Amino acid sequence: MFNKKEIEDVNNKLELLNKSIEVINENISDVKLLNVDNSKKILDKINEINSRHVNYFEEFDKNISAFNSLNLMYRKEFDNLGSFKSQLAEKLLDKLSRDIKDEVQKHFAKLESEKKNFELLSKELESLMREIQKLKAVSETVKTMDFELTNYSKKLLDNDTEKLRLMNKIDNLEKLISKMRQGRHA
Repeated sequence: MFNKKEIEDVNNKLELLNKSIEVINENISDVKLLNVDNSKKILDKINEINSRHVNYFEEFDKNISAFNSLNLMYRKEFDNLGSFKSQLAEKLLDKLSRDIKDEVQKHFAKLESEKKNFELLSKELESLMREIQKLKAVSETVKTMDFELTNYSKKLLDNDTEKLRLMNKIDNLEKLISKMRQGRHA
């Protein structure tokens, strides 16, 4: 039937398979934790981007309101100064144009800076999304390998059972042949 060595070999193989399965399960847990951590980082970055976006638009709205107020104020001043000579009106208009141009250039420079920041954050977000996709792919691969190991373990067990059955048949056949030979020689 079974000798101790065969049973020990089978037990050793089963222990090795169990250890391999434990290691794979630990790896899967690690990958899940890494996915959760990366997801949290991505959400934090998204919230940071949204916060910057909201602050930028609030400041932009304030600046537009200030610009509109300033524009309205200058228009009133211009209407009041309409009675002055044309030379004085041209000087005021030049000054007003320079002030508005400087103010607009400041706002556009700030807007350009915010745009660059937003683009950098968008690239970082895309990079993080790619990393998450890679981690998901690794996780799927680990799941597939775990399934394949389970199937392999089952096949080994089935093969061992079949081997034992065939060995029993061989023993029975050898006994039968031995009896038949003894019967011929007798």
